[in-house]
Amino acid sequence: MELKKYLKLMDIKKTGFCKKIGITVMTLNHIINGRPPNLKTALAIEIATDGNVRCRELIPQEIQKSIAKHVTNDSSSNEETNKKKTKRKKIKEE
Repeated sequence: MELKKYLKLMDIKKTGFCKKIGITVMTLNHIINGRPPNLKTALAIEIATDGNVRCRELIPQEIQKSIAKHVTNDSSSNEETNKKKTKRKKIKEE
């Protein structure tokens, strides 16, 4: 659901919503008018709206892909680090 529609449907004032998620009214207006929020703000909006306005609706797909790529790279990097630690431990035990 669009954020603007959600606020109107739930009869929520912009000022109160902004205080709840920690942004300014100007930032909220930018988001409503199509400027993507940062990830922290997008998550805060999703939580504050009980999932009725989703992060993926607020953040463009190319940014979502970039985030997914970094998350995937981080997890595979952690697996490699863990494998190296295990090898070192085995060598020390011998």
